[in-house]
Amino acid sequence: MNDMWKKRILILSVVLVISVISIINYRLQNENTLETSADFIAYEEKQLQDMKENLVVGEKVETEEDQSISVEASIQDDQDDYFGESKAAINMDRNKIISMLTEIIENREVDSESKNKATEQKLQIIEYMKHERIIENLLNNKGFEEVLILITDNSVNITVNKDTLNKSDIAKILDIVMRETGRPFEQIIIQTKH
Repeated sequence: MNDMWKKRILILSVVLVISVISIINYRLQNENTLETSADFIAYEEKQLQDMKENLVVGEKVETEEDQSISVEASIQDDQDDYFGESKAAINMDRNKIISMLTEIIENREVDSESKNKATEQKLQIIEYMKHERIIENLLNNKGFEEVLILITDNSVNITVNKDTLNKSDIAKILDIVMRETGRPFEQIIIQTKH
């Protein structure tokens, strides 16, 4: 009876880990699709227009030139937040998974096979995180100032803060990712934030 509960907990934990990783991957792919949709672009333009009409500093209404500077600065802040917020969300989800796996590993009532599987999963997530940091640093050194990398069992997703990527950019990214992860190019997904 006790072994059956242990197995159920382990299966539930594995399903939860896979679900969280799938949700993160789904969110990243959907955010890129949403950002390029015509409806979202129209919405952004309307919001920008509303912001331009309502910009006020103290009692003085800003001039047209001041408005464009403020709007551009606001847009830049939003772009900067995307990468920081996405990284924070991924790290928070992964830390929850690592914490859950650690509880399984440290639980005296869990059998050694389950502990070994939990240990393997935990080490794999930590390895993915290490490779993501290395790739991010290497891409930063190649001129890609803001990147978001998410490594899963089946893919490596890279989001770059650039309007467009030319063949040289893609080649640089592929070279670094393939060298650091050992993954074939078919598993590497490169996309722009814009």
